[in-house]
Amino acid sequence: MATDVRFLIEALGLVPTHVVGHSLGGRLAQAVAERWPRLVGKIVLISTSAALRERQGWLWENIQMLRDPIDPECAFIREWCRGKTPVDENFLAHARRETAALPSRIWHSIYYEQLAYDPSPLLRDISAPTLILRGEEDMIATKAHQAQMLEAIAGAELISLPGHGHNLHWEDPEKVAGLVRTFLERP
Repeated sequence: MATDVRFLIEALGLVPTHVVGHSLGGRLAQAVAERWPRLVGKIVLISTSAALRERQGWLWENIQMLRDPIDPECAFIREWCRGKTPVDENFLAHARRETAALPSRIWHSIYYEQLAYDPSPLLRDISAPTLILRGEEDMIATKAHQAQMLEAIAGAELISLPGHGHNLHWEDPEKVAGLVRTFLERP
């Protein structure tokens, strides 16, 4: 996927460009910034981690139990899409349907791929100015994950939003957009 993003950036003539990624998209943003630093102006990592190495806990257990068809109203999908602060229920219902449409084999594959590959040593290769955003209530991209990225990426900044979870861009889109915009507009 990182190679696809690279080719898209180059094809559109957007070199350098800012790269913003949430969760797995943050892992993708890291890969682009690590491999092709000349392509990236700044990078924003939202609710992400460098490596997901746990074969235990809530996420592991729930992904292991997923079977097709995935019910968009099952406890896992409801929790996956739920915010720690109120989010419009119509939006969340749509998000749950879209999330559940992903076949269980893809959920399993993504998780196993993350277990098999630890890109954290490559964090030191990120030279672009980096903003790390996280919700303090995030059970997926934990405080420890964020600390690892903050320590490894030279000059990285961390902003942690109290009372927010994994989907903080859904929970408070204006605040998150404002933080991203402020960071990207800074010289």
